Amino acid sequence: MRLAYAVFASVALAVPAAAASLPSFDSAAYCAKVGVIGLTQSTVMLDGCIREEVSARTEMDDTWNNLTPTEQGHCLTAATFAGDGSYAVMKSCLARLRADATLDGADRTP
Repeated sequence: MRLAYAVFASVALAVPAAAASLPSFDSAAYCAKVGVIGLTQSTVMLDGCIREEVSARTEMDDTWNNLTPTEQGHCLTAATFAGDGSYAVMKSCLARLRADATLDGADRTP
């Protein structure tokens, strides 16, 4: 049982190698899945998702090469966790990492 847990933990915590350039995701495929509500496609959800992905892609394109390999790997894993990659998820991941780093350096005395 311990061996199974150790194998699972090592696989779950593995971080992919850093990419030289921003990975290419199929935002249309990702948003098509996000835009489904029940059994119907929501144009509002689909359009909003596409706008968010384009905006996040632009921002991540400007930022990607300034990230550490650890940041790239961690956020790439988060962005592709559910299959199709998402630039919005990647951007959110990076924001969370930076907020956590800021908190780590802050004085937390009550």
